[in-house]
Amino acid sequence: FEKATRGGSIGFVNGETTLSICENDGQIEDDHYYAQSGGGYLGGLIGKVNATVSISDCSNFGVVSSPAGTFSYTGGFIGYSQDGAAIIINSHNEGNVVGGRCGGLIGRSLSSINISNCYNEGGLVGQTSGGLVGYSGSSISVTNSHNIGSLSGGNYAGGLVGYAENNLTISYSYNNGSINFSNYGLVSGGGIIGYNK
Repeated sequence: FEKATRGGSIGFVNGETTLSICENDGQIEDDHYYAQSGGGYLGGLIGKVNATVSISDCSNFGVVSSPAGTFSYTGGFIGYSQDGAAIIINSHNEGNVVGGRCGGLIGRSLSSINISNCYNEGGLVGQTSGGLVGYSGSSISVTNSHNIGSLSGGNYAGGLVGYAENNLTISYSYNNGSINFSNYGLVSGGGIIGYNK
């Protein structure tokens, strides 16, 4: 399916990029066409990343939304990080995030993730949802970070990470957000990690 790529600061990143002291307050959403064709890559700051990106001292307050039952990837900062590495430091999301695979900071990632001194307050609704990262296919390191936003997951829901396929290290971090098991038929849910393969 053709997918929309939308971000509050940048739609698509294909080269090494640094964002510092940035803020998004606008709503990012799929229009009717893209929502009907499977959803897109939507992020409060960046829609899709194909290279190493560093984000520091940034915030998102805008809603990031694609229908929760689609194949969309939605994140408070990054919708889909495909290549390189995603490094997020001293930053936070307060906008609600809705999508197929959604996270308070990153919706889906196939690149390595390093999150430090960050938090999410936004509510999350998706087939796979995580307070910081929805779905990861690579290594994740989370330090001194937390989530206090509520989560609802159709398949997997985790207070910090919804679904992880690779090495996962979490230290000095916590979740204080509720996880709703009743909205969908939840496969696996956890206060910190929904599922670690």
